[in-house]
Amino acid sequence: LRRWLGAEGGRNRRTRTPPPLFDMPAAPSSKPPTKQYVSLARNLRKTDQTPWGSIEEVVNAPLIGVTPDSSWVSVIGMWFLLVLNLLQAFLGATIAPVYRHYATWSMIAYNCGRPLILAFTWWRYVLTGIVALLWQSGSRLNLFLWQWRNYGSGDWFYQGEGIWCWRYTQVINILTQQQQRKAAFGCNAAPMPDIFPPSILIFLPNAPPIDPHTGLASPDANVHQSEWWAIRSGVKRHFLGPSNTGYNERMAGLKAYLRANGVKADDSKLTDVNYLNGLVVRCVFYVIFGGITPAWLSDEDVSTLTNWRGYALYFILPRLLQRFVFNTFSKKVKQLRVDQAHIIDRLGLRQPFIAMNKELPPEYQRTTGVELMDQVRRFSPRIGAPPPGPSNR
Repeated sequence: LRRWLGAEGGRNRRTRTPPPLFDMPAAPSSKPPTKQYVSLARNLRKTDQTPWGSIEEVVNAPLIGVTPDSSWVSVIGMWFLLVLNLLQAFLGATIAPVYRHYATWSMIAYNCGRPLILAFTWWRYVLTGIVALLWQSGSRLNLFLWQWRNYGSGDWFYQGEGIWCWRYTQVINILTQQQQRKAAFGCNAAPMPDIFPPSILIFLPNAPPIDPHTGLASPDANVHQSEWWAIRSGVKRHFLGPSNTGYNERMAGLKAYLRANGVKADDSKLTDVNYLNGLVVRCVFYVIFGGITPAWLSDEDVSTLTNWRGYALYFILPRLLQRFVFNTFSKKVKQLRVDQAHIIDRLGLRQPFIAMNKELPPEYQRTTGVELMDQVRRFSPRIGAPPPGPSNR
């Protein structure tokens, strides 16, 4: 639009059709745009309004950070040697020294940049993790405890692409200090942007910003200048704080809200996970967005949003395993993110995301409102997504 309005000049400017802007349809390509169209385009440009954008374009953007050992060539080799890989995985899941050997070689491959020539180390390692997870009744906590015991039940153990610790003092020390985080989940590089949106809060370092030219933080920089601080503050202000009018009142009035919608206390429901998930989604949605639309969420919308809990296992699988199952899980997650965006759009909930994006420092603003919504709704915090564990619900 900028090129069409000012940079091209002359007759070329009059014949070039600008791309669609915001929710405004493009001018017909067969003839010059009308004066009304040009006027509207200029007014929108002057207001500096953030376009909402397309969630489909967000989730289908080019993949980020695909290592050579996660390429399709590697996946073909993994399938071709599947029987051998499964045999090694069974040995690794049942014999501790074998598992440690696999983990050591996966670490070596990681430090070498995970080249294709060392892909076999990750084939057997990730399949060992899957077999061990099934061996531990599908519980990630049991899996981590099993890995910890394989390393002698000490202070540290290796998992994924990093070292894990578990002692309370160690964990508190990490949590209370600045962390140079990266886009990883469970110490595995996060598959982006199909499974995880880039730049969600848990991926951003809670430390002073780094100068891209020197690779160091400026002596005058502080954490308040970081993207992490900007996003975190924006979420608290627009969704959990003063800019969300009535937030505290809705929190205090949850019991009355549930009763008004026919929900009664029933101890027998405490073991009904689906029922509890649905209540959590409805309550959180009401507290966060009740100032805009206090309507009781439909069963269809609740069924969609509870998939954030139902798909929990899909998020921990690295790119190699996602491709090994032909992106079956990543397609489901992408569709969930698309469906969630459509719910936000249909209920008229764009405004707080657009307002938050507009208030961010220019260097941290997202190109579109739906991009920020996708990131905020994913992990900062998990708005509308139920927490793990029936007792917590």
